[in-house]
Amino acid sequence: MILDQEQQLLQKTVNEFAEKEIDPVSQRIEKEGISQDLIKKAAQAGFLGASIPQEYGGSGLDEKGYMILLKGLAGHSASLAFYIFMHDSILRSVFAIKGAEEKAKKTLPAIAAGDMSAGVAFEDLFKNIGKTGLSIEGSSKATGSKSFVFNPHGNFMLVVAKSGQEDWLLSVDNGYSISSNVRKLGLRAVDFSAVSFDSKISDSDVILKSGGLEALQNIYDMAGFHVAAIALGIAGSALSKAVSYSKMRKAFESTLLEFQPLAFQLEEKSAELNRLEEALFSLDDFKDKKKAIDYKIAALDFARSASKLSLQIHGGYGYLEDFQIERYYRDSMMLTALTSNYIKDRIKTSNLGFDAPNAKY
Repeated sequence: MILDQEQQLLQKTVNEFAEKEIDPVSQRIEKEGISQDLIKKAAQAGFLGASIPQEYGGSGLDEKGYMILLKGLAGHSASLAFYIFMHDSILRSVFAIKGAEEKAKKTLPAIAAGDMSAGVAFEDLFKNIGKTGLSIEGSSKATGSKSFVFNPHGNFMLVVAKSGQEDWLLSVDNGYSISSNVRKLGLRAVDFSAVSFDSKISDSDVILKSGGLEALQNIYDMAGFHVAAIALGIAGSALSKAVSYSKMRKAFESTLLEFQPLAFQLEEKSAELNRLEEALFSLDDFKDKKKAIDYKIAALDFARSASKLSLQIHGGYGYLEDFQIERYYRDSMMLTALTSNYIKDRIKTSNLGFDAPNAKY
């Protein structure tokens, strides 16, 4: 991966932060979640508002700088990288919608400082998750529930609600409560829960009164480049640990790396990682939705296969939490589940003339 001097300095800064602030408490993060102390330290380092414009208190990193940050953090804590992704890639893009300027001025500086966080309803991103929803009552109230909400303890919720045939995109800061917790296998340090709503809404809470669902899903699709960076961060750490372990572990009086089939597999995976990184970080155009989805799918596929290989190389030790290898596999699977619907994504990027909105699955 070819980086200029400024990008190399950013990469070094991210790695030093991760080694000092994440690695010593990585198992605690997995069991207890991302602490407020770590969030404040990440904010002080400029990571929480990485892609948020400087006029809103963020670091204002460009696309490549932001992806360097996500990739670097994901190699140490995919959960923290995902937490930043949801606020920078999704929330920041939503508040860039015309008409949301006041909401951006009020909220984004507090997000970047670590003083505020947002919840996001994932069933609005994937319409096939859950059968619940919100309804607008008399244009001043939103009632109902969402079954799979990221960061349910957030200071406000980014949700889509139905008003007749229209999809309203809302940012609500009152009248919601957790109705049940969701247990999951990967990305354990970030919370997901079912949330009930009985929220009063004002004009300032309404970001869009029409096309809210489509706008939110389009933002999520365009964030595919960022998902790819997180996936490659997971894959890179999994492979690095696999190579290190194969140099130490012996079988039949030889190290694992001396067995040609295994050595070839690791070499092929390392070469593939380099190709994917070069392809992603050599891009100049980050506005092509088809490319965003293609790169996301390729990186997610690779992260799963690389982490699975690392798990196999570690043998029984790979399944012990102390080795942290099983975490890479779990996180790559969970990241895939949260950010990609393979069939729908492939229809969106197909050149075969599918009518994606009306396609049968």
